[in-house]
Amino acid sequence: MSWHRLDADKTKSLLDTVRSSGEAILFSEKNNEAKCMRLPFYNDLLLYRIVNTASLPIFSMDFLGADDGFFYLDGSDTPLSRVSQAGKLQLREDNIAAYVQFYFYNVVQEDGEIYPLFMDAPLPDLMNQNIHASQIDLPDGAPVFTAQQDDDGFSITTPLYFGGSMMIGAIKVALDGAVTITNIRPMLGENLGGTINDAWT
Repeated sequence: MSWHRLDADKTKSLLDTVRSSGEAILFSEKNNEAKCMRLPFYNDLLLYRIVNTASLPIFSMDFLGADDGFFYLDGSDTPLSRVSQAGKLQLREDNIAAYVQFYFYNVVQEDGEIYPLFMDAPLPDLMNQNIHASQIDLPDGAPVFTAQQDDDGFSITTPLYFGGSMMIGAIKVALDGAVTITNIRPMLGENLGGTINDAWT
């Protein structure tokens, strides 16, 4: 899971394809670089990033897509829902942490910034624009990301960055990728020497 820069021909093809879809205002070809990354929870889709190198600060736009179409990641959950409806999403125990990081990286929450905290980010190459995606001075003994799968999806407990503070969050992720935060509690004051279940008693 690392970025791969597209050559000039592939960059031009990507810009032409996305421009024609009408999903975003793009820039001139000479001012843009493009790269892509494979994600472990999507079938036959790549994450594409187009970077405008002429603007200050440098501006980028992200898309999910393949040759047959692209979905602009606009900060809502709509593009992720459309990708799921197209049958491209496959959540498993070995990729659910990466999906949760990707979801909160791309979907703006009504309550403000919310990011799961990891000792080691499952998608480290997103960290260049998301400093809260990995370790952020987690105290010793802090709960770690855990996920339990059932017929409906995954029940997750994870440290969160929320409202400028470190919290403990309970999250439900459905098999179609929908994410619901069911509870958030302050991490400070918890029994950090205990287990993840102790923090919820």
